[in-house]
Amino acid sequence: MGRVIRAQRKGAGSVFKSHTHHRKGPARFRSLDFGERNGYLKGVVTEIVHDPGRFNVLKTFRGYYFEVSVKLPSGSKKIVPSGCRAMIGQVAGGGRTEKPLLKAGNAYHKFRVKRNCWPKVRGVAMNPVEHPHGGGNHQHIGHASTVRRDAPPGQKVGLIAARRTGRLRGQAAATAAKADKA
Repeated sequence: MGRVIRAQRKGAGSVFKSHTHHRKGPARFRSLDFGERNGYLKGVVTEIVHDPGRFNVLKTFRGYYFEVSVKLPSGSKKIVPSGCRAMIGQVAGGGRTEKPLLKAGNAYHKFRVKRNCWPKVRGVAMNPVEHPHGGGNHQHIGHASTVRRDAPPGQKVGLIAARRTGRLRGQAAATAAKADKA
């Protein structure tokens, strides 16, 4: 039935031949540039540990022989001891989420490796056998969307045990606007 696959055809004691086009030899390392040869590094400093041996504890330093003046992006200057360590470089993949997905295929590949939460189909777009909001000659819920707390699963969709619904009007709107400004 069918062709015998290559692993079964090989038999016992077959000689393994490696690919000849693969490079053989010692590992090739990146050559050191001028700064690395002479003891200084050039790059974007992302972190400075203020106190050597501890993590980001801001402290007043007294009695240190060697001090380094650091100008921060905010414009302020700080003096830290030269024993402090700094992290040079940027985190890989920064700004990945800022690019728009643009098409459904990209969203498919994004969520394929995460969890089954895409695509999200609205309840009003379904049939009445699939969702309480489904059905009708045009897409509308057809009844109040609030539902009681002890509703059985399958019926418990919409605004569950809502204290209030609708627009904020009057005094409630004023307090909400004040909270948004603060």
